[in-house]
Amino acid sequence: MNPRRPRLTVACRTLALVLAALTIAARTEAGKRYALLIAINKNHVAEGELKDLEYAISDAEKLGTLLVKQGFETPVILENASAQRSDILRELSWHARKLKADDEFLLFYSGHGVRNTVLNNKSYWMTYGAAMSGLDASSIRLSHLLDYVREMKPTRKLVLLDHCFSGDVIEEKGPPPDPTKGVRDSPLTAVTLEKTAEIVRGELDKELQLQAEGVAILAAARHFAYESSDLKQGVFSKAVISALESPVADTDRDGKLSLLELSTYVTNYVVNYKGSGKQVPVSLLMGSNLEGWIFAPNLPTDAAGLQARLSRYEAQLGTWQTQTYITYGTMTKALAFLGRWRRAEEAQTKRPDADAAILAKLFQALDSVDLPDEGRGKALELAFRSGGQ
Repeated sequence: MNPRRPRLTVACRTLALVLAALTIAARTEAGKRYALLIAINKNHVAEGELKDLEYAISDAEKLGTLLVKQGFETPVILENASAQRSDILRELSWHARKLKADDEFLLFYSGHGVRNTVLNNKSYWMTYGAAMSGLDASSIRLSHLLDYVREMKPTRKLVLLDHCFSGDVIEEKGPPPDPTKGVRDSPLTAVTLEKTAEIVRGELDKELQLQAEGVAILAAARHFAYESSDLKQGVFSKAVISALESPVADTDRDGKLSLLELSTYVTNYVVNYKGSGKQVPVSLLMGSNLEGWIFAPNLPTDAAGLQARLSRYEAQLGTWQTQTYITYGTMTKALAFLGRWRRAEEAQTKRPDADAAILAKLFQALDSVDLPDEGRGKALELAFRSGGQ
């Protein structure tokens, strides 16, 4: 008998136990996904100057349900009377203390916001019971909110803003909003009472002082934003929710929704929505490895949405060909690519690798709002000339 064999066996068993323990520890310590959702339909302010919103709470509840399906812990949702200033600050403080670096954090706010045009031109969340005459005492200043976001340990933090004047961290460039449109007088002169949001670049970098992988802020509008009685949702919130409940925003068709896909879809949806007023959403994405940030790893399939998207693409290509932005040959090739894409989607099979690059350019041209139609069509024409088959 080899006297070393029992020792080797014991050593192997010991190593196996250590590896098993490390595996269990790694699973236990894996990062979790947390969300804090705040929604206020009725502010209950003594002055009575904020009209009630219809869909803030239902938007938050829909978003919360979808987030759980994407691996988030059951979100904390603060609604109306549970969303006083002290309630929100307590929850923000809890998340700042308890969350770890490898966790992920999402903050959503839907409700009213105001700009203090008398004292400091700063914007505020109108928390439940906030008084227009004492904003710093009863509401939350946006710049203070960003302090809480900065203090969060998670390396990935996403802030979704669907409220008024959320971008007043620096002086807004350009003329102020027309006080006759969606605005009425208040003790703070002209304060919009529609749901709006804006986010201003520049000093946000200094405010957040990133020490993490990434912070993303998506805001509903540069100036005015709207609830829609047709959608029965806020327009911005509808875009976010649509991106999670269907594959409509999944441009690379991998069954997952990246942060960049979310940002692009929300921007395009809000800009092109024509049911209320003109909205120009703003996104601010800062950090490293943003292209690898998968926000929703398990998107559902949607046959009706797929058909609607394909129909829109076909109509757009036909229009561009009629306007001579693309040739008939390019239109035919593009339709062939879209046909193969649709068949792969319906069969839930991987599309041919050779299609990937040209499909990406095709979707970029068809979905982008950064260029006018003529520029998008000519970019597509060039893409097919340089490699599309």
